[in-house]
Parts: sequence; structure tokens; C-alpha cells
Amino acid sequence: MRLMELYEKLKGLNIFEKRSAADSLIDVVFENKDLAAWNDRLQTLLGPALKPAGDKPNPLAKKTAQIFGGIRNDQTLFCKTFAEHSLVAMFWPWQNGKCTTCKIFPLDNAALESKPSFWGKLFGHS
Repeated sequence: MRLMELYEKLKGLNIFEKRSAADSLIDVVFENKDLAAWNDRLQTLLGPALKPAGDKPNPLAKKTAQIFGGIRNDQTLFCKTFAEHSLVAMFWPWQNGKCTTCKIFPLDNAALESKPSFWGKLFGHS
């Protein structure tokens, strides 16, 4: 599945702010009242969360999130591997408790083996 195919399958979900919907990144904000609907849709498309919010990351979640600097306990991580790439989705809850940022991006499967660098800078992790 390509990123824009996945984006089409998100139609019907409430979006508070669309920041990007391109071949390299989907970046949207939704209100937390819609969190269950977003969680359900991404589970349907990408499978169960690799790291649900509130859980400590397991070794696989840590490895997947390593390339963009790691993952906090309050974040959610989805990842589904396809033949040529993986699709990764993360929820970043806002500190005000009202909204969550959802970023979804394709990742070359070989990149899952690389060290944090570009992705860590892109997503604001050290």
C-alpha cells in the first residue's frame, strides 16, 4: 500500500488541521474526542499498535522508533511492513490534552536498521 492510498482510506475521519498530505508525509491534527476513531482506523489499515499509548515500548517498538529519536510512553506507534517499504504512523498527543498530531510516512525497510539521524531531526527528537 502506498501512502496516498492509505490517506484515501482515512476519509471520513475528522481532521482539525491538515499540515501535509503528500507522497512522503501525512501530517494532520485531530481532536482527542476523535482518538478512538483514528485508533480504530489505523488498526484496521496497519494492524494493532506496535506501541499503544501508556505502554512502555517493547524492543521492536524501540527499534522501529530509533530512527527518529525514540518514542515516549504517551505516544502510539503503528508499523506495517510491505514488500518494498513499511508504513509508520505515530500519534503525538498535545500537552494541552485537546489534540493529537498524527504523522504517517513510508520508510524504506533497510532504514529500520539505520541509526537515528535525519528522522530524529525531522521529528524533533535528539
